[in-house]
Amino acid sequence: MPKLDTVFFDMDGLMFDTESLYFKSNQITLEKMGYDYTINHYQEVIGKSGDDFIEKMLEVVQTKEAYDYFIKTADAYFLKYIKENPVEAKKGLYDLIKYLDRIGAKKSIVSSSNSNVIDVLLEKANLSNGFDYVISADMVTHTKPHPEPYLKALDLGETDSSVVWVLEDSLSGLKSADAAGLRKILIPDLLVVDEESRKIADYIMDDLHEVKEFFKQ
Repeated sequence: MPKLDTVFFDMDGLMFDTESLYFKSNQITLEKMGYDYTINHYQEVIGKSGDDFIEKMLEVVQTKEAYDYFIKTADAYFLKYIKENPVEAKKGLYDLIKYLDRIGAKKSIVSSSNSNVIDVLLEKANLSNGFDYVISADMVTHTKPHPEPYLKALDLGETDSSVVWVLEDSLSGLKSADAAGLRKILIPDLLVVDEESRKIADYIMDDLHEVKEFFKQ
């Protein structure tokens, strides 16, 4: 295996089982607004943010006013939920982090979530001081699938791309990492792995336990 120096973690659906919670927040909000919203709708926006997310959601709610209300309400519901309830860590997360710490590898989070959400989740998971850098959506101009989030992580860590592995669960994240010239492992969550994801990912693995065993080789 090529040299392992740094690992960039996506967060939602990769570190924590939050994609299902985002779906629930969206569904409850939209149904109260009178719109049908299914898991198929949600799968179309997983990993998307910024203009890509807005475009997809406007197909559901039609108007900018309705979209603004939806975002404000769904985000408030989600944030309240994660503050008041346990959030499940994905299988193998803590073992992988312990292994990376043991070998002295650097770790950063590169997420499409805003910093207020990331801070809550890391605190609940006792990982507030567990990462060298955290790149959130509110730190960049362009979010995934644009390469800016991963390029910013490389810049902050003064890291050469050749020693980095990226862990992602979505096509949007894979595209972002690929455009930044990084090696990518896909660990699917709610999405079915399509042909495009298979072409972009360097490896596809079932969970973070498998990632740890791969890194140990």
